[in-house]
Amino acid sequence: MRVYLNLASCKEIFKVMTQVTKNIDEGRLKMKAHCPIVTDFGMKEKVIRILLCYNPLWLRIGLYIILGGESLLPNGDAESDQDIAFLKLVIERQFLSHEGLAKAYAYNKKVEGLYRPGYYESLGNVILKRFLLLVLALDRAKSQSSLPLKYGIDGLDGGSPLLFSLQSSIKSSSQMKLVVPADTMKKNVANCGIALQYLKQSGVPLKDEDGMTIEADDVACGDKELTLSLLWNMFLYLQAICNSYGLKIDNLDSLIDGKAIWCLLDYYFRTELHHSCPLKSQCHYFVGVPCMSFGYEEEYALEAANRFKAIQAWWQSMAEKDFKSISNPQNSALDVFPISKSENKPKRDDAACLIQSHYRGMIERRKFLKIMDAVSLLQSATRAWLVVRQKMLLPRSFVTEVDEFLCGRGKSSETYGRYLLLIFYRHNFVKLRRSVLLIQQAARKWISQKCQRKEMSSTILRTKAATQIQLAWRNVCLRNSLNYKCCAAIKIQSYVRGWFLRREYLNQKQAALTIQSNFQRLRCRRLKQRAEITLKSAIIIQCYARRWLCQRWYSRCYQLIVQIQTSSGYSQNSKIKIPLSSILRLQRWWRRVLLQRLRSKSAIFIQSYARGWIAKRKAARERDRVVLIQSYWKGYLTRKESRAQVVDLRLRVQKAAKNVDDNMRLINRLKAALSELLNIRSVTSILHTCATLDMATRHSQKCCEKLVEAGAIDKLLKLIRSMTRSIPDQEVLKHALSTLRNLARYAELLDVLIDSHGSIEIIFFELLRNKEDGFFIASELLKKICTRDKGAEGLRKSPSLLKRLNGLVEELTRRVHNDKRNGRVIAAKENTERRLKEAAQLLKLMVC
Repeated sequence: MRVYLNLASCKEIFKVMTQVTKNIDEGRLKMKAHCPIVTDFGMKEKVIRILLCYNPLWLRIGLYIILGGESLLPNGDAESDQDIAFLKLVIERQFLSHEGLAKAYAYNKKVEGLYRPGYYESLGNVILKRFLLLVLALDRAKSQSSLPLKYGIDGLDGGSPLLFSLQSSIKSSSQMKLVVPADTMKKNVANCGIALQYLKQSGVPLKDEDGMTIEADDVACGDKELTLSLLWNMFLYLQAICNSYGLKIDNLDSLIDGKAIWCLLDYYFRTELHHSCPLKSQCHYFVGVPCMSFGYEEEYALEAANRFKAIQAWWQSMAEKDFKSISNPQNSALDVFPISKSENKPKRDDAACLIQSHYRGMIERRKFLKIMDAVSLLQSATRAWLVVRQKMLLPRSFVTEVDEFLCGRGKSSETYGRYLLLIFYRHNFVKLRRSVLLIQQAARKWISQKCQRKEMSSTILRTKAATQIQLAWRNVCLRNSLNYKCCAAIKIQSYVRGWFLRREYLNQKQAALTIQSNFQRLRCRRLKQRAEITLKSAIIIQCYARRWLCQRWYSRCYQLIVQIQTSSGYSQNSKIKIPLSSILRLQRWWRRVLLQRLRSKSAIFIQSYARGWIAKRKAARERDRVVLIQSYWKGYLTRKESRAQVVDLRLRVQKAAKNVDDNMRLINRLKAALSELLNIRSVTSILHTCATLDMATRHSQKCCEKLVEAGAIDKLLKLIRSMTRSIPDQEVLKHALSTLRNLARYAELLDVLIDSHGSIEIIFFELLRNKEDGFFIASELLKKICTRDKGAEGLRKSPSLLKRLNGLVEELTRRVHNDKRNGRVIAAKENTERRLKEAAQLLKLMVC
């Protein structure tokens, strides 16, 4: 493990872990009571998924530090499915469990799942210690500055921001990533928040000219004024950084060549490496822009500098390409509009000629450079040979002069001559050595230039190949983009045309309805006018007729009165009878008038309501027809879009139906489980079987009918009668009562439950015995039984049950009053009130 941790880091981890373990053992740091990670299987699966999000190599390192074992050491491919399955098994069986605690707290070693009190608390403390140790070990291993590049954050990321601090020199890649794709408003706001946070850390002011703070919601919602203010602040801050490098930014066109981005890269590169050198010191020019160069002695600094130069070179090439594409918009690859072949052909010929001329010029230039290198090498060798030859002629004359001098002087000067010859030969040797070194230097330089030319030629070939590949790939991408845009345009056009047709149809329909309504209104108005004219005519005719009748009657009466008065038999009684008969006639006539008015008003009232009802019925019919047409049309569109999916699903279902085993069907499996329910001895298996029955009967009526035919009610009642007050038995009891409740939802099955021997007494007894979920399930079951006449009569025939239910209601009422007076916990108080409400409702149903 020295590859991942050094001795100092191990000591630091053990020191911190000792303190953490002490706090956990003394109870100052512990998990909550009834720790969900221990008892909740869903939470345990979620924890396993979160731990498997780490890189498998880092997870093996952490588990090896905690659990030990040579099998956890990284070897071979750490990304295979077998390795991930192995890590999942280790986390589930060893990391989240403890065999020693399970054996120490077990009631019976043969029965799994039954432990003494205190087991879950102890297991929670163990899991908490392991989690903290895993976090400390991985955090220290990843934050070491001496960590090799192979195991560092740049090599592979083990992934959780919780293991890194923002001030650490090594950061997780998950701290730097944005949420992509940002297809929702929440992701947009999160990305804008991250960007604004980094801008604030860099020193960019996040306020507009009025002093209003720019938030992430403003940028995500597209507030133009605040967004432009933020862009202006960023532009000013960019200009402030580039001024320190002697680069001035006039407008947005100054950003095209990429020099401003080089300055930013160099500035923040120095900031990340924590250098405080002045900007004027150790400057060098990188492609025409003054950048900083530092003499790093450490390996990490050298690698970072190389990466920075590579980033600068990449950015330079991208900026040059963008500048060319901007300066020559007619050659831009983004022009997706079609050009005619007659206009495109001369441009292609010119481009081909230009490329061929440049290529031939490059070949000729390379040949000329080779010849120049050979000539310069020959010239340097020739000049060196001539210099050596000239220097060799001088020593021969000098030797002859020395010999003549020695012969003239005699033996006394022999010693001086030897020294002179020694100095002479030494001087010649030094000159010869210099010449040889010069020739070797020239030869080596020529050889190195030759090798360098070969490497450059191979690099040029690779560059050409990469350029051609990029050109082909861009053409493919542009072609795909053009096809996609064409398809999208065709689809948009089809939808727009359909929308236009639909709108035109709706306008025509509305116009037709308007015309029809106006025509009907005009016809009704004409009919009304005709009826009014007819009525007026009838009234006038009736008036004249009645007048004529009255006048005739009056004239007759007048003649009769005159005759009577003139007659001798006139008596005094006629004076009384004549006015009385007149009054009666007038009353009859007025009553007929009032009756006629009442009949007309009633007929008008009835006609208005009848016409309104007919219009409403007609409108409802039209609305139903429109809804029906719309539903058929929407159904056609849905079937048209999902036809391939439906065919695929049908084929898959048919294929699965051919290979299905009858014994593996849900109903057959439920029957098999029900037949073995009373013979199973393991509480875990019984609980699993009852949970399966509960889920199946909750969602399927057919399953309920088949289970009742197989005798499920009697077996469940027998199972309920055999349960104890232990926690596992109470879970089994809850699922069994829930299954009976699901069966009681159907009237035929409810009658079978009521007719079962002792069913009402068993369910009522569980109501009185349970205080938690079983109480409410039994209450719902008894309410459904009371809805049937047989069930209500069965409950009323047992006075002992009524008496015990009355006693339960009185006891719960007393508890509620005591809780209100003593101020008990709200949760317990609400539970008691809910039980009292259920018991009171059940008592009311039984009594009524």
